[in-house]
Amino acid sequence: MVLDRVQKVQKRIGSNYIFLLIIGLILAIALAMSMGGHPQETPAEILSAEYFEDPTSSLDFKSIQSQWAQERFVPLADSTLRKGQTRSTFWVRMKLEDFMYGSSDSSSLQQGPNYLSVSTPTVQKVALYLPVSTKEGASYQTMTAGWGADATQDEGFTYPVFRLAETVSSDSYLYLQLTSPFTQNYSIGVMDDRTFHHAQMEIILIVGLFFGLLLAMGINNLISFNTFKDKAQLYYVFYIGLILLYHGALLGVYRIFLGPLANTLISHVITIGMVTFVFAIQFFRSFLNTKVRFPLYERIAKGVMVVMALDIVLMLAGFRYEASVASSFIGTSVAIFILTGAIKAVRLGIREARYYLAGWSFMVAGLFLLLLRVWGVLPGNTFTWIAVLLTSSIEAILLSLALSVRIKGLQEEKRIAGELLRQAEEVSFYNQSAFLQAQIKPHFLYNSFNIIATLCRIDSEKARELLLDLSSYLKHSFDFANLHQYTTLEEELEFVRAYVRIEQARFPGTIQVKYDMDEAVGLRLPPLVLQPLVENAIRHGLRKKQGRGTVTLRVVEQEDRFLIQIEDDGAGMTQDQLEELRSGNGMAGQLVQGHGVGLQNIQKRIKMIFGTELMIESAPGEGTIVSLNIPKERM
Repeated sequence: MVLDRVQKVQKRIGSNYIFLLIIGLILAIALAMSMGGHPQETPAEILSAEYFEDPTSSLDFKSIQSQWAQERFVPLADSTLRKGQTRSTFWVRMKLEDFMYGSSDSSSLQQGPNYLSVSTPTVQKVALYLPVSTKEGASYQTMTAGWGADATQDEGFTYPVFRLAETVSSDSYLYLQLTSPFTQNYSIGVMDDRTFHHAQMEIILIVGLFFGLLLAMGINNLISFNTFKDKAQLYYVFYIGLILLYHGALLGVYRIFLGPLANTLISHVITIGMVTFVFAIQFFRSFLNTKVRFPLYERIAKGVMVVMALDIVLMLAGFRYEASVASSFIGTSVAIFILTGAIKAVRLGIREARYYLAGWSFMVAGLFLLLLRVWGVLPGNTFTWIAVLLTSSIEAILLSLALSVRIKGLQEEKRIAGELLRQAEEVSFYNQSAFLQAQIKPHFLYNSFNIIATLCRIDSEKARELLLDLSSYLKHSFDFANLHQYTTLEEELEFVRAYVRIEQARFPGTIQVKYDMDEAVGLRLPPLVLQPLVENAIRHGLRKKQGRGTVTLRVVEQEDRFLIQIEDDGAGMTQDQLEELRSGNGMAGQLVQGHGVGLQNIQKRIKMIFGTELMIESAPGEGTIVSLNIPKERM
């Protein structure tokens, strides 16, 4: 019942994956179109800007204002500064009149709130030097932001956004000081109040869709892990959680609501990325069972994790630039390594590997987009990070589908293994039955031969018939071909009648056996079922009471089953004896046939083959009824 509910929940969640992805794609495209590629470029545009590179990162604002530095500023083609990974500090200067509202011929401009944005959330430190007009003249106001700044004075947006002063001087330059060990890739722009809040809502909506989709898949696989205990699912859940943590830090999402903690997460974004790859490797190893299927990949994977651990140590030791550069090469190598493993798995015909390969291909595509941003080839704007989010979303969906196919495969393997185990148990039981058949009790043979020898002197015809019955009995006892699952009712009755005639000859006038049977067309039985039950009725029922006794073998055909009953009017059993028999103790050990096949053996075989059990009713002095139901659909 619980498993069914879990599977229904999984199916309901899983069926929404593609729907959510389509909705996310539509919204992302619509938002990207409405933003015109980047929200920061509206409503104003930076017409010109210049930059200066300080390789030593030792110059302060006063030094930058010197004539020597001013002459070394280089024009920017647009409002983006894309220098990739470098230790340098960059200074950007812009004329206010290049992007302010109003007429550029006025010495000062009065306007409503405007914002200056620097679209790289991982920037270590950004300082804005803003010229403002005062009664004493123009002076510079300083504002700072970034995870490495002593104090942040921006608006707490996903990336640094400064609120500009209402009174600014149009005759002086505005300066930005930018530095980061991760990437020197900046898109600089301005926004008014409306655009600022619009951009904020758009980003929250897009990221919310992304996070919601990944959380749904994570929860789905966590539920599935609790059911199936597949380690690959657990690694996937951790991987998805770290993806959320990584992208949230990389895109600055946590700056909106985590305050100072967000800066800590952003400063360790490389550490988070490496830990994410560690779990990606673990997921890869578990999903494709590399230890068994790909021993070489297993050894390489272990070595790669050691390298990633060293990069994490390097990061935690404060060597962020070195760790960042190393992570680019490590991440690329790991992604390609896993991709080659997935390709190999597909070539080997591993069904779930196809989805894994497709998902990881999107991961590699997203990683290269991300690296192109880091290296400054692509601008660090909203459009490019939407592309990264989309590849991660598609990757997560396909990997989750791969896990679903894997779980179905594991369930099928478990079913097949269970079926093979059941068949092995059946063969074991039949082998046991055949072995026990051969172990005829010596006293049974001794008494039978004595009876035959006596009859030879007084009734040779009867002796001949009894000898034929004994021959038939021994034939069934030593016929190891009965390892087949079923025998006919007629064959079983032949065995029963042979045994009964021998016992009647041994104990003349005390044993009567009645056969009350429907036609029972199509009834097939496991071998050694009826004869042992009749033998129990004679040996432990009739022979334990004085005088004549009767055993009735009854077969009744019902709508969906056959009912078989062996009833005797012998000594019967007490309730305690019945309980011992049902529990497998006491009487169960004593109720053993002349050929050694006990009731417990019959009980196990019947339950395994037909899913039913022997039903025993008995009362002292009244006799015993043993009933067996055989479903027609199981024959």
